[in-house]
Amino acid sequence: MAGKIIADQIEHSTAGSLDTSYVVQGSAKAWVNFTSNTTTSIRDSLNTASLTDISTARTIVTFSNAMANASYSCPTACSNGDASGTANSLDPHTFLTGSTNFNSFANTGLADRDFNVVSFLGELA
Repeated sequence: MAGKIIADQIEHSTAGSLDTSYVVQGSAKAWVNFTSNTTTSIRDSLNTASLTDISTARTIVTFSNAMANASYSCPTACSNGDASGTANSLDPHTFLTGSTNFNSFANTGLADRDFNVVSFLGELA
């Protein structure tokens, strides 16, 4: 049996209330925790269909359910479990509704990393 709940606000008995628009627009619609060091594989994820290893330090993240538009936000992080000044970025030219490219860096430039995380904030299609 299918059903629908319609609400403009969610209220907790002690923590207060929250507009449902915040939940719809303000929560992560997808995220992925993966390695790209010796192999590219997902440790855990939400709404992530697959990863495609393009080349060293370049991975395509494909969503299970597409985003509504290509103007979503993507907080990212990567590391090899050390303090070597690692950083990462997403190529703004590859933001698509169904996928995006993830690039991981070390101090010396593009480098596969053991620990990569990225979240996708925006609206689902």
